[in-house]
Amino acid sequence: MSRESSYNMENWIYSSFASQVPCVWIDIDVDGVPVLLQKSNSLFLYIEVEDNVNKHFTKNLKSLTLNFPAPIRVLLIMFNRNDDFSTRYLEQFWVEQLVDVTIIRISIFENRRKIGIIHRETDYAATVHHYNPFTEAYTNEALDSSIRLFPAKLDDLHGYRLRVGFVENLPYTLGSQKSKEHMGIYDSLLDLIQSKLNFSVEPKIPMEYPPMNDSYTGLLLEIVSKLRLDVFATGGLVMMGASVPAGVVTFRERILFGCILVVGLFYSSTILAHLTSMNLDMDAYVRFENYRDLDESGLIPFVPPYLFNLTFVHGTDPALRRLGKKAYQNEDGRTCFIWLLDHANVSCIFGQKLNSILLKLHSDRMKEAEPCFWSAYRTFIMPQGSPYTSSFNRIIRVAQESGIFQKWWQWFQNDAVRKHNKKFNVNAVETSAVLLRDKSNDRGLRSSDDLGYMRGGGVAFYLHNSLNFAVLESPSVPDLDEAEFMMLDVSTAAESVCQHVLVVVLYRQPDGPAGLALTLFFSVLDNYRHSFKNIIIMGDFNVDMNRCDNFSRHLSTLIHERGLYLVPSPNTHFTYRPSSTLIDLTIIDESSKLLRYSVGDVPIAGGHCVTVLGYRLPLAPG
Repeated sequence: MSRESSYNMENWIYSSFASQVPCVWIDIDVDGVPVLLQKSNSLFLYIEVEDNVNKHFTKNLKSLTLNFPAPIRVLLIMFNRNDDFSTRYLEQFWVEQLVDVTIIRISIFENRRKIGIIHRETDYAATVHHYNPFTEAYTNEALDSSIRLFPAKLDDLHGYRLRVGFVENLPYTLGSQKSKEHMGIYDSLLDLIQSKLNFSVEPKIPMEYPPMNDSYTGLLLEIVSKLRLDVFATGGLVMMGASVPAGVVTFRERILFGCILVVGLFYSSTILAHLTSMNLDMDAYVRFENYRDLDESGLIPFVPPYLFNLTFVHGTDPALRRLGKKAYQNEDGRTCFIWLLDHANVSCIFGQKLNSILLKLHSDRMKEAEPCFWSAYRTFIMPQGSPYTSSFNRIIRVAQESGIFQKWWQWFQNDAVRKHNKKFNVNAVETSAVLLRDKSNDRGLRSSDDLGYMRGGGVAFYLHNSLNFAVLESPSVPDLDEAEFMMLDVSTAAESVCQHVLVVVLYRQPDGPAGLALTLFFSVLDNYRHSFKNIIIMGDFNVDMNRCDNFSRHLSTLIHERGLYLVPSPNTHFTYRPSSTLIDLTIIDESSKLLRYSVGDVPIAGGHCVTVLGYRLPLAPG
C-alpha cells in the first residue's frame, strides 16, 4: 500500500471510530512501544500496518492502560492478517487480563464494496474478531452497523475459577468458605457477587504473612502477587486518614495507590476504650480532637507494628512522639481487647461495625471514642488493572444501596449477642474449678454441651492424698480467645523435706487464636514462675510442634524467653485420616530434672495418647 493510501486509510479509521467513540489515539514507535498521542477516555485505537505484534507489545499496552480508569477497551485495526493470527493475538491479550479487546481485520485488496460502519459508508471490507476467555470462544463476522464492538463478556463468567485469598477476621471475613457455621460479612458479599457474575472460587488461604514493616502497600502487594490472587478478601486493612488538621504530620502512605486497587465501602474506624475517669454514660462518645488530647488521656496506644511505623516513626508532632514512646506493639488486635477489659488503660483500634457488636456485649466495661487519626477500609483487594474491578464495584454499590449490607450486619450482630448470652448463661459445672480427690466420679463432671461454639475442654487434677496443694489460678470457662488452665502450688506433706512445685494443666480450643491465648497464659505464668524453682506444665496446646509455622514459632519463643524446657516427644494425637500431630506438650524448668518421659502406643480419648513424666526433685537444702 502506498504512503498516500496508508494516510487515507488512517484518516478514514480516525473519522469512523475515534470521532464517534471517546478514545485514546496511540501509535507505535520504532521499538514497538505504544506511544500516547491524544488523551481522552478509555478506548485505545491502534492501526497496525506492517510489523507483527508480539507479547512485548501486549505487555507495553497493558502498562499503558493502568493510567486510565476501568473499563479498558482496546480496538485494533489490522490489514490483510489471517484469522489464525487474530486468534493468537486475542489470546495473548487475555494473558495480560485484557478482556475487552476487539480486532477489525480489513482487506484492502477486495473490490470496492459498500458496507455500513457506525452509520458511515466505506469502500473497505472488514471483519470483526472477538474472543471470550471465559468460554474460550472465538468468533469473526462481517462488520456492519449492528455489531457491538465490545460485547458484555463480564456479565457472565460461565463458572470461570477466580483465585480468592481469605484471611480470618470476623465479622468481616472467615478465612475459609468450606465451613458455613460462622460466615463473615464479606464472605456473604462475595457469595452475592459470585451468584451474579457466575464464577467459581478457588480458595487460597495465606498461612504465613511476610514480615510486617512500614509498607502496608508492599505487604499486600507481596501477598496478592505471590499467590497470584484475583481477589483478596480481608477485613483488616487499616488506612491512615486525614482527621487531624493538615500540617500536623505527613504520612508516607496516606492512601494505597499504584501497587493495588482498593475496591469496596468506606467505614470510619473508632477507638474503643474503657475510660473510667471520663463520662460514665455509655451512650456518649469521647472525642479526641488531636494527638495532644489522646496523649493527655493517659491511654496507651495498642497498635500493630506496621501501624506503629506508619503512625509514629515519621511524625514530627511532639505529642505524637510521646504517644509513640509509650505505645505497645502487638499484631493481634484481640489481645488489645482482652487487655482493655482487664486493665482499662489502653486504646484499641477496631472497625465501626465490630465496635457496635462489642459494645452490646460489654457495654458496662468499655466506651466508644471518635478517632483522631485512623480510618479503615473493609474491602476486596485486586491487582491493579484487574478486569473484574468494575463488575465488583457495580454489585457492591447495589448491595449497599438496597440495604442488604445493613441486613447482614444486623443478622451477624444478633447472632453474636445470642451466642454470647447462651455461652455465659448455661447451667454447667466448671471443671477447671474442681480438684478430684478420693473416689470422685469424673463422669459427674461433664459440662453441658450447650456452649454455643465451644466444644471439648475442661481441666482437672487427680492428686495423691499425701500431697498438699494451694490453688493459684482457677479461671472460669473461657471463650475461644483464652486457654483454659489451672495452676497449683503442690508440696510434700513432710515439712522437713518440703519441696514446692508449680504444676499447671492447660487446654486450648483448636478454633481460637493461638497467639492471643498463649500470650495471655504466659503473662499469667510470669506472675508466679519467679517464686518457684520447680515448674511442670502439661496439656493440650493444640499447636503442632512438628510444623514450622507462626503458631509453633510463637510458642517456642514464649518458652525460650522464660528459660523453660520443652520436653522432646513423639506424636501424641492421632486421627482417622490418618494423620498425627504433636499437640500434647510437656514443659519443665530445666532439662536436667527430666527423669523419664513416655507416650502411650494407643490413643485412649479423642485421639490423644497418655503422656507420663518422671520429674526429678532436687534434694532439699539442710
